[in-house]
Amino acid sequence: MDAVATSLLIFLYCALVGAGVLAPINDRSGAGRFLTAPALGFGMVMSPAIWLNWAGLPVERFAIPLCVSLALGAAFSVWRRRDAIPFRRLLPFAVVLLFAFVLAGHPMFAFGFDWLSYANDDMANYVLGAERIVRHGFFEIPNRVDIAASRDLSLVYWNFDVVGNIRVGVETLLAVSISVFRHNGFQLFMPTIMAMHLMLLCSAAALVYRTSRYHAQALVLMSALSTAALNTLGTEYQLFAQVCGIGLLCAAIALTCNQQLEQNNDRVAGSIVAGIAICGMLTAYPEATPFLALAVVLYFARAMLIDRASNRQTIHWLGSIGVVVLLLQNVYLRTVLSMLALQTIGGTRSEPTFWYFLVPTGPATLFGLIQLSQDVRVDWISPIIALGLLLLVIAICSILRESLAGEPVALAAAAMLMLSGFLFVHNAGFGLFKLAMFAQPFLFATLTLSVFRMRGLVRP
Repeated sequence: MDAVATSLLIFLYCALVGAGVLAPINDRSGAGRFLTAPALGFGMVMSPAIWLNWAGLPVERFAIPLCVSLALGAAFSVWRRRDAIPFRRLLPFAVVLLFAFVLAGHPMFAFGFDWLSYANDDMANYVLGAERIVRHGFFEIPNRVDIAASRDLSLVYWNFDVVGNIRVGVETLLAVSISVFRHNGFQLFMPTIMAMHLMLLCSAAALVYRTSRYHAQALVLMSALSTAALNTLGTEYQLFAQVCGIGLLCAAIALTCNQQLEQNNDRVAGSIVAGIAICGMLTAYPEATPFLALAVVLYFARAMLIDRASNRQTIHWLGSIGVVVLLLQNVYLRTVLSMLALQTIGGTRSEPTFWYFLVPTGPATLFGLIQLSQDVRVDWISPIIALGLLLLVIAICSILRESLAGEPVALAAAAMLMLSGFLFVHNAGFGLFKLAMFAQPFLFATLTLSVFRMRGLVRP
């Protein structure tokens, strides 16, 4: 139970820190903005931790003071604006999150800190990278004798992180967890990624919770996504950066496309908050940047051309967010561009090993009708393929309909749909495999909105 408590504590701590940032802002989205609080909390911990580590401080020297300072500041902010936080509206989401935690994390109840899930090589890389910066400054040159004698294998990751210019956002978060809870990285990996899994569900719900009338849609979406096989696979398969990065991507789109701010002061604060979410995404998972850019560009282009939104206000809003991102990211943008180039090459090349979405059963796998590489009885194959294709057609129609209605989540889904066509034509199996997991929150959100709109429960 200690591992369960640790995972929930990480999630609640990040939710508190994020709520402290959001509490002073007035808008009309109701409980929606507070669903982005966990993602903001992860971002608020990650950014200063990286800069302090880059300045030469081992994470173990500043992790506890940093976390305590953020918690105290957030608690004071929440206490001052406690009336602005709709606790009752958020309670149903807490119930769904507990269900999702038990569903995806039930092995933790049996094995505690010994739960290693798939124990894939990604986990080993993230853990060893985190263990290095727990005890060393980021750029500190490792001792060659220690490396040659294999006294500390984590020192090898200096070559990846510093020389290779690889993203280190989630490693830094894990290093903070190691420094605070005093367990090794392998013990804390699954509790930390489970906290990120809950954060992703909250951020996905925030995508559709644009005003209080979207409460039911957001709750249905969170419930459906918590049972989505491919969404949970990212967590169980220990895709650390992906789970954190997609959660931050959802929060970044929700906050950037927020048109509910009341006053100029709230718009300034809102641009800072959106900038924090974007910086968190860029730091943890820069591969998601094209989806954010396309969704934001399409959303505001439509707002200016069709809804006649003020060009001046739009430019000020996006410009303010851009300034925040440039100030917070600074030289880390080199790592962002490096990772984008590296992953673009890797994700678009032909890869027959990941064939799951290059065959007729791909759509059925996308919607969780069958498992990856599952053997299906011959007399069931054709009906499953037909049902998968039908659901895919429905999803495409829903994406087009909600995109025309100006829903940001549908515009992001449309960007992913266009990319999937390109990857399919070029036989890029690995890219399609990753995109199928990326798309889960956006696909389910768009379908949820479309169903409610057809029933007349969402006004265009």
